[in-house]
Amino acid sequence: MITDAQKKYLKIIFQLGGDIELVSNKMLSKKLGAAPPSISQMLDRLTEAGFVKSEHYRGVMLTKKGLTYTIGMTNNHEIIKEFFIKVLNINSSEVNQEVDLIENHVSDKFVQRLSEYLRTKQF
Repeated sequence: MITDAQKKYLKIIFQLGGDIELVSNKMLSKKLGAAPPSISQMLDRLTEAGFVKSEHYRGVMLTKKGLTYTIGMTNNHEIIKEFFIKVLNINSSEVNQEVDLIENHVSDKFVQRLSEYLRTKQF
């Protein structure tokens, strides 16, 4: 099972272009505010799990598995965000923070039901 911390790293790698180019440990350290040894340790775990491939001293890049997983997380984020805005009327300036708090604690089945609900309702 993938941890919340691993999900966070995958998102950041994706945001930094890790689907098309190598992302360095230094870039990750700067973005996450984490120490280089912590970055290396997490990247080793993600490499072992098959989510990223590592090029020694150059950085990491998402694998097909990592990209597929990260795109799924991104899609889930957007569906929950849409629900919060359209149904719960949460302010767009606050919505990402709220979604970030719960997105790792709901199932794909739950998100699928939100998506179906949003498709069948008119707003």
